[in-house]
Amino acid sequence: MSLETWLAFCATETVLCFTPGSAVLFVVSVALARGARVWIGLRMLLLRTAAVETDRTDAPPTRPVQRAFLRALVVQGANPKAPNLLRRAAALH
Repeated sequence: MSLETWLAFCATETVLCFTPGSAVLFVVSVALARGARVWIGLRMLLLRTAAVETDRTDAPPTRPVQRAFLRALVVQGANPKAPNLLRRAAALH
């Protein structure tokens, strides 16, 4: 393998490593949509105070957890690598 080919491979691999996939984008979108509640929960756990002041006017509308789980299942099921991973997992048993 020539040095130019190896450097091109390294550059391409670096770009691909920093490119988020569909699962990462889904997790980020859910975290951004539910971020206020997550932050309040973390403050309650870390500060261990009896009451945490919240401003409920900017809270996003509540979505059922089942819907988020179903959306995550669809995102992962649409992954083109998923059938291959399932075949390999089944071959191990």
